[in-house]
Amino acid sequence: MKMFSSCIILVGMLACNFCYADTYIDICNRGIIGTKILEAIKSKDGCQKVSEEALATLETLSFSNTKIAKIPANVFQGLTSLKTLGLRYNQINEISENAFEGLTSLKVLELHDNQISHISANSFKGLASLERLTLMDNQISEISENAFRDLKSIESIYLNHNQMTKIPANVFQKLKSLKRLSVSNNHVSEFQTNALQGSTSLETLDLSYNQIIEIPTAVLKDLKSLKGLYLENNQITEILPSSFQNLAALIAIDLSGNRISRISMDSFQGLISLKSLFLDKNQITEIPTSAFRNLKSLNSVILNNNQITEIQPDAFRDLSDLTYISLTHNLISDVSADAFRGLSNLRELYLYTNQITKIPPGAFQFLVSLRKLYIGDNQISEIPDGAFNEVAYLRELNLVSNKMGVISRARAGLPHFTNVYGVDIVP
Repeated sequence: MKMFSSCIILVGMLACNFCYADTYIDICNRGIIGTKILEAIKSKDGCQKVSEEALATLETLSFSNTKIAKIPANVFQGLTSLKTLGLRYNQINEISENAFEGLTSLKVLELHDNQISHISANSFKGLASLERLTLMDNQISEISENAFRDLKSIESIYLNHNQMTKIPANVFQKLKSLKRLSVSNNHVSEFQTNALQGSTSLETLDLSYNQIIEIPTAVLKDLKSLKGLYLENNQITEILPSSFQNLAALIAIDLSGNRISRISMDSFQGLISLKSLFLDKNQITEIPTSAFRNLKSLNSVILNNNQITEIQPDAFRDLSDLTYISLTHNLISDVSADAFRGLSNLRELYLYTNQITKIPPGAFQFLVSLRKLYIGDNQISEIPDGAFNEVAYLRELNLVSNKMGVISRARAGLPHFTNVYGVDIVP
């Protein structure tokens, strides 16, 4: 046990150092916090009570690995200055109603790595100042409506790695200060329409590693401050024209690891601020012309590990801010001469592990800012004369595992400073 003027930390079996009395209960043996347990903390000099004045000024209290199983009502009464309460790595399976009553200054509550299965309507009553709540790595399968309604100042809620199958109505409703919400690594397949209604400040929403089959448009439509949306590793099959309506502030979307088979020019309507788009590990077969035409601010797009066989002319048209494209591990056999038209600021292009047999003349003519080009692990047998005439700043060219052994730097138009891998270079 370590004691400081504003901090008490109890770790592991040291938490057994509590006095036995009618009003005190041994944590290790009983697995419960007694109603006045905080008054019986043992100091280095033996058992002595902590004064009410000392408790009233305490700011940090942590119980870790202490086998606590239940948090009774009103157990923390009197800790009016407490800002951080750690109850992680215990065996808590029940939070009584009004368990945290009286903690009017609390900002951080750590309940992760316990055995909590249910969050009731009054579990967090009285925590009007709470900003961060960690509930990950529990066994939560049910959350009552309005369970978080008293958390007027809450900014972050973490519910990842639990057993939730749905997001019920009103559960996060009107949490106007909420900025970060993670429900990843659950079994969520169902959303009630108004689950996030009124959470107008939400900036990051992580719904990855669930069983979502369609983008929850009705839930997302009011999240006008949303900047990061993470839906990777679900079972989403399509992107509808209305999927991301009203999300004009969104900067990053991760849709990797789903079952999306096609994208269209209307798939990303309204995403005028989007900078990063992850579509890897899907079942996309082609990139149609102007597929990303609405993404005027896009910086990077990841399309690795799909089933793409071709890149249509002008597929990336008008994306003047795009600097990074990755199309590795696909089935691309042909690269159109106009596939990368308009990408004057592209710095990195990755096309390795495909089935490309030839590079058509002019394929890279629009890539005047290109620094890295990786086209290894294909079936390319030759590089046409002048293929890199316009790529004056190319630093790295990777041609490993193709069907050629030598290229001429002068004939290919390669700058003298370009590092070439996988083939021999002659003047």
